[in-house]
Amino acid sequence: MGNAVNRKRAAAERDERNRRVVAAYLEGGTMEAVGRSVGVSKATVSKVVADARKQWVAESVHDAGELLEIELRKLGIIEIETWHAWRKSQGEDQAEPGDAGFLNILLRASERRSKLLGLDGPQRLEIATSEHAVIIEDTDWYGNLDRIPQRDTMREIDVEPEASEGDE
Repeated sequence: MGNAVNRKRAAAERDERNRRVVAAYLEGGTMEAVGRSVGVSKATVSKVVADARKQWVAESVHDAGELLEIELRKLGIIEIETWHAWRKSQGEDQAEPGDAGFLNILLRASERRSKLLGLDGPQRLEIATSEHAVIIEDTDWYGNLDRIPQRDTMREIDVEPEASEGDE
């Protein structure tokens, strides 16, 4: 019975140590500095951080799947309610043309579903000035202009300046 208690205590101490290692590393400490402050080797810090990263990736993929499912369910509810509102806007005998705003909502919901599911092809964004153009190609670009693309998805292209009438 004493061995089981000792193993639990050792596991709890190791978990607490690993938590301190990861926290110190996330605060910007180097692996050497983290190791010195927590009292472990640089190799231990490296292993603990690598294990934490693997766990974060697994959790983020799981969370992303859950978030996708939630968003798709929300879209389903929006679509059902919008169809009901569309039919109601046509009148009881459905002889009226109906409110086209509801169709717009359905179209936007369909577009959002396609984006979430990756059904739309990659988008290409070109930003040009008189001196050069930047082309951003990203299979995950959803039109969020405030999102900064990764450096390897950008390439710069020289643009020849247009000749003015006096240059000919």
